[in-house]
Formats: sequence, C-alpha cells, structure tokens
Amino acid sequence: MLNKLTISPSLQLWETTIEGPTIESALGIQEHFSQSEYQQFSNIKSPKRANEYLVSRWLIRQALSQTFNVNNDYWEIEDYPKSLPHIKNMPIPLFYSLSHSKERVSFAISENRVGLDLEKVVVKKKLVPLAEQFMHSDEIQELISKDAHEQLRYFYFIWSAKEAYYKMLRKNEQVGHVFSEYMITPLVLNNKNLSIHDLSNDSFAKIVIQYAI
Repeated sequence: MLNKLTISPSLQLWETTIEGPTIESALGIQEHFSQSEYQQFSNIKSPKRANEYLVSRWLIRQALSQTFNVNNDYWEIEDYPKSLPHIKNMPIPLFYSLSHSKERVSFAISENRVGLDLEKVVVKKKLVPLAEQFMHSDEIQELISKDAHEQLRYFYFIWSAKEAYYKMLRKNEQVGHVFSEYMITPLVLNNKNLSIHDLSNDSFAKIVIQYAI
C-alpha cells in the first residue's frame, strides 16, 4: 500500500509498510536495479534488512514515477554505502530524503533542501542516559520536568527532529556536527528559512524539516 501526503505545494511525503503485499510488489524492482544497487542488495545477509532495502527502492521509484508520469524502469539510481542514493536522471532539480524504521518506510520529495526522519516509538525505562547522547543540557532539563507519557513523546520529538535537521544539511555542514551542542526547537523556529512539520503519532515519530528558500 502506497500513501501520499502533500504537506505543501513544494513538499510531498510518500510512505509504505514493509509487509507481505508490499514486499511481493517490490520483488520485481530488482530487474531495474543499477549495478551499485544490485551490489548493495547482494551484500545484505539479513532477510529483514533485505526486505527493507527492496521496499525502500520500490518506494523511491513508485513515488518518482507517479510524480513525473514515467515507468519504474526510467530511473537511474546510484547507491552508496551508508548514504542517500543518488538519482542521476531527475527531470527537474529536486531534493529528497529517505527514512525507515521497523515496518515503515518514508520518502520526501521537495523543491528545497529537506530532511526526513522516522522513528518507531518504543517505551524505554531510562530515557535520560540515552538523551545525554544527543540532547542539549537545557533539553535534558525539559525532559526531566515532564511526566512519563510526555517524556517519551518529547524524547522522540527531539531525536527525530535533530536527525531530520542533520539530513537537511549539506555534506560539508554535516562534518563535525554534534547534536548535543544545540537546542533544536529554537534553532528551527528562530530561522525564517526553515520549516518543521511534526507528523508524529503514538506509534511513530515523524519529522520533516525543509529549507524554505
């Protein structure tokens, strides 16, 4: 099942689940793989990760094909380890971001730089030690001040928002980036060139940050 959400005229979000029917649909995408995609896929040993990879590449092609009204075999995609795949023949200049967590995959297409992060919400017993890995000290104090339910929501909001912000940055801006050195909410809200879209629910944290110009 493929879902499309138009967040704004310049931003679309496409999403699907990693489950039986979608995996079956995605199996045929292998015949359209580039050499680098096939190499990446061949190196995956875990069946779970293999399904994630298949469905994510199916989602990219489905979203782009529906956006530009072309077939799935049109797309030339260069894949790199631990990096966003490069779409070599995008018809017009666009930006995109990909994220997956557990049984879900999301793909954002934007006219401007964009970062997307998706995190499955899992109840954790000790949030503060985990938060210290990526939260600013003031964010940690805010976390501590909340009740258990709000703590979990805040924890995932900050985590997902910082991941999305990092993905939006240019490669040279990502070098030396330290999540715990800044507070994400004032950073985004005080920058008129950035917009944040919180699409989270009780099951998933889902944040999109877009550069507005």
